[in-house]
Amino acid sequence: FFFFFFFKQKTAYEMQRGLVGSEMCIRDRYQRRVHGIQGFQMEGFAYILAGDIGGTNARFALKKVSKVNHEKRELIFEDKIPTSNHPTFEATLKAFLAKFKDTEKYPTHVCIGVAGPKRGNIVKVTNAPWPEFDIEKLKIEMKFVELIILNDFEANGYGVLAMQPGMYTEVNKVAPVAGKPKICIGTGTGLGEAILTQDPSKGQYVVYPGEGGHVDFAARNQIELGLLEHVRKKIKGLDHISYERCCCGLSIPLMYDFLHSISKEPDTPFHGTIKVRLEELLKILAVDPDENSITQRVDELDRMIFNAGLDKTDPICVQSVELFANLYGSETGNLALKILPYGGIYLLSTITQVLKKHILTEKTFIENFLAKGRMKGLLEKMPLIIVDAEIGILGAEEYVVRLIHQQSYIFT
Repeated sequence: FFFFFFFKQKTAYEMQRGLVGSEMCIRDRYQRRVHGIQGFQMEGFAYILAGDIGGTNARFALKKVSKVNHEKRELIFEDKIPTSNHPTFEATLKAFLAKFKDTEKYPTHVCIGVAGPKRGNIVKVTNAPWPEFDIEKLKIEMKFVELIILNDFEANGYGVLAMQPGMYTEVNKVAPVAGKPKICIGTGTGLGEAILTQDPSKGQYVVYPGEGGHVDFAARNQIELGLLEHVRKKIKGLDHISYERCCCGLSIPLMYDFLHSISKEPDTPFHGTIKVRLEELLKILAVDPDENSITQRVDELDRMIFNAGLDKTDPICVQSVELFANLYGSETGNLALKILPYGGIYLLSTITQVLKKHILTEKTFIENFLAKGRMKGLLEKMPLIIVDAEIGILGAEEYVVRLIHQQSYIFT
């Protein structure tokens, strides 16, 4: 009891007087052992690097952040580097940091959101022309204190938490309930999903990325059943048709092809172009699913179909947009029923942005979101929000700033 009383008194005294000898030694040892890298300043700030890696571009932002006030941040440098510019992720990272090597602005804490699988310390960036890399080896080589690689949807989840007004659009004007779960969903190259729940002990949300896009695709009518069979027929070797297979970038030209096959619309030059390009794409996919040109080819086909559908210049494209919005809304409702996210449902991705006007002005998405029978009333109370900004890099920044703040709380 006496020791505890003495310790409390000593701590109170030191808080008034500042650090004394023993604490200075602890801090000094910690600096030398962990932060003995030129650039990390224990006086109250640190340099961090946040990144967001997709199939086409790598985005980086170098910032100076306060370790005491995590809202105080200063942008030092940012850039977007095409993934095709360098042969590896390591080379791309080094190219961005080249001008800061051996300076005080070289980052100590790095967090990158990556679209791709992570197995232990090994990461493969999907759709980028790079070999896999080892997180721990790269951390040592680059002399970082921390190198964190997040799943891209995990980074998006933390980005949702850091969003500012003007970065999103409310769909149904329902206010989020503080402290309740949130979900993120977005369709693009794949169909990504993540859950956010609040940690009561810290008063902060934690993001849990999932693979919900790979659940079984459950057809609700003859059109959806026909699409399922069309996808199975066109993509060889599939033993499982997931929701992602029917509601992602690649599914859009497949939808068009299927809907044209059951329509009475005559062949047109536009359809001929789509059909030829789709067949070329499927041949490449059958030989090498990781071929670098696949994403670009899919994006071109998606743009052609969506542009004609949203402009209503091609009837099959119009039907394709409707079917896609139908499925996207339905799966959003499926995920919402499992989590009950009264804290908000956040719709992400480039395709969401393309469909934004359609989602806001047409009934297709919202009707299929709500079409859950007697559970419709629950879903009507959940906020639907379209994320307008690219928030992956914002989420990586939020994550690493949290880490800096926690370490500073412990050691300073």
